[in-house]
Amino acid sequence: RNQHQPRQLRRNPVHTAVPIVLGLDQPATEALPSPRILAIHMPYSLLPDSMTSSSCRFVYICRDPKDTLVSMWHFREKTRPKTMEPTPFAEAFEAFCEGTSPVGPMWDHALEYWRASLRSPEKVLFLKYEEMMDEPVGNVRRLAEFMGCPFTEEEEKGGVVEEIVKLCGFENLKNLEVNKVGTQGGPGC
Repeated sequence: RNQHQPRQLRRNPVHTAVPIVLGLDQPATEALPSPRILAIHMPYSLLPDSMTSSSCRFVYICRDPKDTLVSMWHFREKTRPKTMEPTPFAEAFEAFCEGTSPVGPMWDHALEYWRASLRSPEKVLFLKYEEMMDEPVGNVRRLAEFMGCPFTEEEEKGGVVEEIVKLCGFENLKNLEVNKVGTQGGPGC
């Protein structure tokens, strides 16, 4: 509990605290202290049994497909090498609709995690991005409970949940200097 103090997000890019893992054969992830918090974009069906049959917990955040497409397109355009030609949005739209993606069709991806959350709600929490934005306090509580770290009465009365929502809010994070000039780091980045 409280392993990552608020100053962590103020001093380091978020991907330092929660590294993005692009593949599961990265030995650097093993070097991280336990318990580990990692971000992955892998379909549930491709996760190894060592993860799905262990005590690992998964939080899947599903977003409106239109918003997912636009966000992915902007991200890819922002991070593409200068030597690579830009991808016209119409081309990205066609590929998205056809399910051409490094992680497979978005529909299958979301459906796998949704089904897993129905089979094993104690292991897989399926959240909708739009609902998180509409009710952030309730969803932070829900996430804490799912992770086995519910807020104490003292924390609730002290406004800890609201502080977390404010600290992790888009407006706050985008205005932090570290997120304007910092670089991603950590395993898989």
